Amino acid sequence: MIPQLRRPTTALFLLVTTLAPSAAQAGNLTPPAGPITPTAKPLAEIEPRVAITTANTPGDADSVFRITQPGSYYLAASVAGVVGKSGVEIAASDVMLDLNGFALIGLAGTLDGVVVSTPGSQNVAIRNGAIRAWGGDGVDTVNADNVILEQLLLAANTADGIHAEGNNVIVRNCVARSNGANGINLLQPGAAAEFGAARAAASDDGKSDPKPNPRTPAPQAPGAPRGVNGSDGSLVIGCTAQSNSISGIVVGFGCTVADCVSRSNLGVGIGAWSDSTIERCTAVGNIDSGIDVISSCRIAGCTCNSNGLGISAELGQSTITDCYLSANTSDGIRTSGDCLITRNTCLVNGNSGSGAGIHTSAGGSRIADNFVEHNDRGLDIDNADNQISGNAVRLNTDNYDIVAGNQLNILLGQLPESIDWPSTVTLAGNLTGSTGNGITVNADEVTIDLAGHSLVGVAGSLDGINVAANKGKNLSVLNGTIRGWGGDGLDAAASFNAHVRGVRASDNGGDGLKTGTSADITDCQSRDNTGTGINAGVGSHIGGCTARLNGVTGIIGSSACTITACASSNNTASGISAFGSSTVSNCTAASNGGDGIVVTNSSMIRGCTASTNTANGINAGSDCRIVDNNTAGNGNGAGDGAGINVTGSNTRIEGNNATNNDRGIDCNPATGNLIIRNSASGNAPNYDIVAGNTAGRLVTNANIATSSNPHANYDF
Repeated sequence: MIPQLRRPTTALFLLVTTLAPSAAQAGNLTPPAGPITPTAKPLAEIEPRVAITTANTPGDADSVFRITQPGSYYLAASVAGVVGKSGVEIAASDVMLDLNGFALIGLAGTLDGVVVSTPGSQNVAIRNGAIRAWGGDGVDTVNADNVILEQLLLAANTADGIHAEGNNVIVRNCVARSNGANGINLLQPGAAAEFGAARAAASDDGKSDPKPNPRTPAPQAPGAPRGVNGSDGSLVIGCTAQSNSISGIVVGFGCTVADCVSRSNLGVGIGAWSDSTIERCTAVGNIDSGIDVISSCRIAGCTCNSNGLGISAELGQSTITDCYLSANTSDGIRTSGDCLITRNTCLVNGNSGSGAGIHTSAGGSRIADNFVEHNDRGLDIDNADNQISGNAVRLNTDNYDIVAGNQLNILLGQLPESIDWPSTVTLAGNLTGSTGNGITVNADEVTIDLAGHSLVGVAGSLDGINVAANKGKNLSVLNGTIRGWGGDGLDAAASFNAHVRGVRASDNGGDGLKTGTSADITDCQSRDNTGTGINAGVGSHIGGCTARLNGVTGIIGSSACTITACASSNNTASGISAFGSSTVSNCTAASNGGDGIVVTNSSMIRGCTASTNTANGINAGSDCRIVDNNTAGNGNGAGDGAGINVTGSNTRIEGNNATNNDRGIDCNPATGNLIIRNSASGNAPNYDIVAGNTAGRLVTNANIATSSNPHANYDF
């Protein structure tokens, strides 16, 4: 409900009516005696500034106007240049000059547009106008500290657009274009020559810039001033430098350049000496580097496109992060040592073999998580002791040009690839090969982590992974699939101490997995390969693996191997084969085209199951031990397959069970063997043991209840 307004009482109404005429009466209209004086504030108090005029700021022999006192000054109109003179000379400290939206317009033969002429000047601000076509610099504050330059348009000046050499200079929201020298220059004279000298030293690696800047000054003579004398602590924000005859923006020590654009300059786009920050800047089309720093600088979030070189850190010790480098004629990023280079994108840098995405010429750097694609060279590392990890490098003419001695963790995104250094290689995703090998290992201490992904071969390919001769010591291949290669899935026959874990090899034209001496192959699967499923060298261990439907043997171990807890079935030849002094335990071999398990001399087969193999379930030579195995249904019914077949002597056959094979336990014509505590049933015959062997008493159904011979063999 809207509340009702109450009427005023009669007494209140009469009071207001009575007082109203008195409240509305005017004051005294008779003026006071004497002259009339103004009551408003004077203009000087409202606008306490001095206009630049011939009366207020008369010039002298080398200036059109000259400021000699501290204060706030402004242009009341544009200023035309006079030959032999500067436009405005500031010969005092504590001066603020507002161009007030007007222009200082020079001509041939003039000096600087605005110049601070008194040495030791400080606290100078110049803002808000255009300065163009002067015969010297647009603005020259060479003698001043604590300077602010903002909202200036500097064009077609014969020397620098801005030339400032004092301490604590702030330049923001300025545009410098088509000046004869630098667009914005906060360096001491000769510093550009020092940049050129540093560049020459850093490029002495046979991979120098293909398009050197013809205007780069020669290095200074010994004893000449070096470094920066007065530009420390400068701040350049929101400025544009374009089409200048030398560099765009150049600053000194401890400076910040942010949100700037430097393009189409004939030298460096943005340059800094030490301990400076360059962030969120763009450098495009500069003849020299887009961004060039000397040392201990931070470059972040910048874009460098179509320069002679993208980003250069001449003496290292810098951080380059989150930058975009593309289509630079030479390298995308070039550094010396002790740098951090992370999360940058480097695309299409180089020119016919001359440029890398990232190029470092010294050690001590960390190069991580960069995206490097379509460059002449991807990562070009000329020295040892760098840490390189997690970079996505692909589709470069040469993905990796790296010397030995670096710590490498390679994120592999392209085949074919040659791994020439100790490294960890991790697949970025499923990779499809072409002709030749997928990955060629030309080094020791290499780990290839398939990371759950697949190496996929094509028609005409060779091996999925190939280890070169005399290489591959301590190789590891882990966790993924190798399939469809024209040769072997993994050919590491030259390796030593290889470790293969969690790998699936299928449909390869040769062997699935092949290793050399002392390998450890665990939890792997190999099927439908034209050759052997798993083939290991001398002294290897094969554990927890399966091999199925391979064109030759399922699993082969050379001499002195251990094969445990494996399953091998439906292979064209034998299921499991091992040479002398090997152990096969707790394995299953079923439905293979040859023997289930076959070993040569001095080997042991224990706790295994061999069933429905075309030939023997277990086949052994001399000096073996065959204990606690189960064999069933081996042979093809033509009398040529035994549950256990021994071809040599001095073999102990104990505690085995043989059922429904062509023959049960066969030591014929082998002699000198010990056969005890076995059981056999449904074979024809259950035991085929010739004289010259030692066998426990044969116990049949008729006397089994009365036999107490602990070494008896059972026939049931």
